[in-house]
Amino acid sequence: MIRSIRWLAGIACVVLSTAAAANLQTLRAQARAGVPKAQFELGELYQFGVGRPDHLQKALKWYRRAEAHVPRAALLARRVAAQLAADTHARVAQPLHRAPAARVVQKPARKPKSSTPPVR
Repeated sequence: MIRSIRWLAGIACVVLSTAAAANLQTLRAQARAGVPKAQFELGELYQFGVGRPDHLQKALKWYRRAEAHVPRAALLARRVAAQLAADTHARVAQPLHRAPAARVVQKPARKPKSSTPPVR
């Protein structure tokens, strides 16, 4: 019984992820075609990382395209732009400080063991 429930849950996850991927493709196609609501929703998906890691630059791009028709998009575009501006200091590539090269220390040569026992 438990195996069948797990099996059905696995099938449901595959079906849902396939449907979500199809919906994302549809949403992207609509956003590229110029549908403001799709542009806004795609911006939200990029901002909050739903189904994808968060990409604030892409979110800002889609909010800017939708802000003429969706009032909330303008507000979120300003917030994302401020967040990107605040994060610039953290995202600046810091120079790598290399550790000094390891010094090669040569061990003194071992004295060969003599085959004669030590004298006491």
